[in-house]
Amino acid sequence: MKYNILILMMVANLNSKDCITINHVFSFTPGEGQNLGQGEEFYPANIFGIPSRIASDEVAEASESEVLSLGFGGEIIVGNSDNLIIDGEGADFTIFENVFKNPINGRLFKEPAIVSVSKDGVNYTEFLYDFESLVGCAGTHPTYGNADYCDSEVSGGDSFDLADLGLDSIRYIKIKDITDQVKANENHKYFDYSLSGFDLDALVIHHYTVEAISSVSADISKLYTLNNSSISSYNASNTIQIYNINGILVAEYSGIGVFQYRDLQSGVYIMKISNSNGTAVEKIINL
Repeated sequence: MKYNILILMMVANLNSKDCITINHVFSFTPGEGQNLGQGEEFYPANIFGIPSRIASDEVAEASESEVLSLGFGGEIIVGNSDNLIIDGEGADFTIFENVFKNPINGRLFKEPAIVSVSKDGVNYTEFLYDFESLVGCAGTHPTYGNADYCDSEVSGGDSFDLADLGLDSIRYIKIKDITDQVKANENHKYFDYSLSGFDLDALVIHHYTVEAISSVSADISKLYTLNNSSISSYNASNTIQIYNINGILVAEYSGIGVFQYRDLQSGVYIMKISNSNGTAVEKIINL
């Protein structure tokens, strides 16, 4: 099964720090086995925004509202619809997975993925990695949720530098699970019978410039309008869900009508609207 997001327009950085997060899923092809967080009530809100604040090398975030399992061999392509990722000094983006330390043997429990990037969404360049050590893969370092997620030196996760590929900018980041290959090899250093696939928590972008996608399909956007305190739905098949920044569903509407969200507490929310044309996600602010 393959999921395609037609339009996702949301300001991803909900904090006043010098980094942004992904806000756009170009495609998602789930793999076999684990399907944590793939349900419509969680995905894609669970991978937008900052990494889990409780995650550490001792605690693995396992909430469906926080992580998306790719499954064995699963693949997702993500980015930010409003910004181009550019090469800067040091790490240009960091991928966060729920790596943790095995309390029995003290070894890190790693479910790796290979990472490749593209400017045009057609031609991808893969970051070099070593299968035996998993160096160069995502999903190899724990997340430290109580640290500054904009600082790749302390945040944990796996960081990538476009300079290593000789690229000055990219739009697309592809993450492809290879945990199935590790589990198939009982002699692998990180073999474990309980391996189930890469779990994406978040992706933070450190260097970027404003350059919005101009070719995003607007088919679904014609079927609703978003005002200061209400959502006007023009399609009987529309399903509208509003999540807080922790990924918890706080309101849900369906069908045609004008739906008020002013009764929600003041703050930032994520609105997800779905129908047969696709899915759109937007940020809303309730004052």
